[in-house]
Amino acid sequence: MKRVKVRVTGSRIREKNTTKVVMDSLGLRKIGQIREYPMNDCVMGMIRKVNHLISYEIFEDKSAKPKAAPKKPAAPKKETQEKTIKKETPSAAKKPAAAKKPPVAKKTAAAASKKQQPKAEKAPQKKAAAEKPVKKAAPTKAPKGDKKPESGGK
Repeated sequence: MKRVKVRVTGSRIREKNTTKVVMDSLGLRKIGQIREYPMNDCVMGMIRKVNHLISYEIFEDKSAKPKAAPKKPAAPKKETQEKTIKKETPSAAKKPAAAKKPPVAKKTAAAASKKQQPKAEKAPQKKAAAEKPVKKAAPTKAPKGDKKPESGGK
């Protein structure tokens, strides 16, 4: 399995925010820091984005265990088939099979509340409130002592 060893060689101080985010996602913060990653498209894309700040080396990971060959499926075991005989009681034999009823749709609380309120009993809307104009508040006057002196005069 191939791996990538990445070393930080440049400062990220004057870099764009997106470059800093990529460096953070790679786990690279300080100059001289080294990290190893599995070589895949995602990691290589991030390395290309910050290539001017790092140096990298691709190597073969010898410590990784080789993948084991898939096992062949074992031959099916012969199972002894045991037959179970159910004894029917006389009462069960006499009862006819019940016909299944179709499922009933459940009513939601909103649908139930709509049906409870008759349409004719809705409260009438008040038109008088909509017809009256709204009075605006008059601007308040500041007290005489709070005025700032005008510049350029006595």
